[in-house]
Amino acid sequence: MKLLIKRILWTFCRAWLVCGLGCLAVALGFGVHNAIFLFRAVSAKGTVVSLLPVPNQEDGALNYAPEFNFTAEDGHTYTVTSSVASNRPGFTVGQDIRVLYIKNDPAGAKLEHFWQLWFVTILCAGLGMFFSGAGYLLLRYERRRQQREMSAARDFAHSPR
Repeated sequence: MKLLIKRILWTFCRAWLVCGLGCLAVALGFGVHNAIFLFRAVSAKGTVVSLLPVPNQEDGALNYAPEFNFTAEDGHTYTVTSSVASNRPGFTVGQDIRVLYIKNDPAGAKLEHFWQLWFVTILCAGLGMFFSGAGYLLLRYERRRQQREMSAARDFAHSPR
């Protein structure tokens, strides 16, 4: 039974560490993607035209994603729905906002707002740090426990009887 618990703990430690490192890699990818987007983006003035309800599948609560329009440099007006929704709307209908978009892809516009741009990156980084840190600490604890057991067994074997 004790061996089974050791194996479960050892597997658990490694799984958390791998999950954490994976989340950190995803956060790095999102961060690089956002940095490239910000480097290439053009700014335009926009307006929030509606707050679209987005039901949360877990608890049924409603989140609201801002839908906004803006006029790009090509003279066309585009209407885009944000990919980030929140339970308390962060915007109001009719609010003037700044929009960032790539010239050859205005339909992929994003609101020039910190949480709209960096939410997923920060979430993945936070989860990655938690899981990596917890996995590392559990792994370290398990290794120290094994070393103490081996040292105690060695001392027992070498003790005079």
